[in-house]
Amino acid sequence: MAESELFGHKNGAFTGAQGSRVGKLEAAKGGTLFLDELSSMPMDVQGKLLRALECREITPLGDNTPRPVEFRLISAMNDEPQKAIEDGRLREDLYFRLNTMEITVPPLRERKDDIPLLFSFFLERAADTYGRPAESLPSESLALMMSHDWPGNVRELKSLSERFVLSGLPAEQRIPKLLSGKVIDCGESSVSLRDQVSLFERHLIQKSIDRHDGNIKCVMDDLQIPRRTLNEKMAKYGLSRS
Repeated sequence: MAESELFGHKNGAFTGAQGSRVGKLEAAKGGTLFLDELSSMPMDVQGKLLRALECREITPLGDNTPRPVEFRLISAMNDEPQKAIEDGRLREDLYFRLNTMEITVPPLRERKDDIPLLFSFFLERAADTYGRPAESLPSESLALMMSHDWPGNVRELKSLSERFVLSGLPAEQRIPKLLSGKVIDCGESSVSLRDQVSLFERHLIQKSIDRHDGNIKCVMDDLQIPRRTLNEKMAKYGLSRS
């Protein structure tokens, strides 16, 4: 089935193959093909994919006539490529063929300053999807989220935002309940108190700026801080009126 998906097949090429089918490589001609979790592809199919990339042509199952293909390929993996190669799940020659440019996306636990922004984004989307109010996140809940290790990465954060919106508990009880038993103790991967305070402070200032549409005077009154202090903190956290 993996070969059929990628290279296509002719009518009757295998049991149940009713009618011809264009494969993903041919369908992507002139465009971009994205392959997720490349190391889960069967090794023999990886070999055929490598040949297709080298020769820029494919032969559908049940056919003897090669067809030219021309596309940009982007692939993604959760595993470290070298480990996948050592474990026999990724062909080394295919990896070297694909590795023209590599972009490493750090896991959420290594960029926790993104949590407030991402959670707010997912929260608004979930509220719109389910027709529920997008209630503000209590400060204690944000601190709790900053201490979480996020083994499920951004997907876990997105799921948490949806469950937060759908929960019938008081807002201050939702995150503690949803993360119950999953919050890590203080250790190497936890966020220091200083960082948590900074992240929370940035979150509060950003929310106030958004709430007052960039009106600095209103933000000053809202947070009860002088103009100079606000300017210094906005510069520190990379915030602007817009």
